[in-house]
Amino acid sequence: MTAARLLSWSAFIGPWGLVLIAAGAGNGCAANAHRATPAVTEPRKLTLEMIAGTEWVLRKWDLNDPAPAAPEVTLSLKDGKFVGTAGCNRYFAGVKPGVAPGEVTVGPAGATRMMCAQEQMVVEDRFLKQLTGVKKFELMAGQLALSYKLDGSWGVMLFDPHEASGRK
Repeated sequence: MTAARLLSWSAFIGPWGLVLIAAGAGNGCAANAHRATPAVTEPRKLTLEMIAGTEWVLRKWDLNDPAPAAPEVTLSLKDGKFVGTAGCNRYFAGVKPGVAPGEVTVGPAGATRMMCAQEQMVVEDRFLKQLTGVKKFELMAGQLALSYKLDGSWGVMLFDPHEASGRK
């Protein structure tokens, strides 16, 4: 309000009303000046790069099916490939991001050809089969979840970061 308008209103509302109007206007402006604008953060798009640089250790074949502590199965993302140990041999499998965040296409797996004990080979065969069926990944509660589809059924392998796994 301009000073001339305030003076014309003062005759109508009296001197105390003008003080209250001025005090209220000042408080409203001051209140707005002290309000903090909440920080707006951009949601991060889930990308394969988010799992790179960490070695992951298999903890569960599926949600209710724990993986054995030995042999250790590991997974890392390097140069567009999943790489690691599959129980006996070292493996690699190309991985490409899909259209939607978290979608992936995993190519056929290759591995070294050492012969190991039957128990290790069973773990390796199962892991490589499930790995090539992976269609999605996500990070949840510090774990890596790889969702796979085999024979028309879905499953989820769960991995912990190597240093958090308690195994070396």
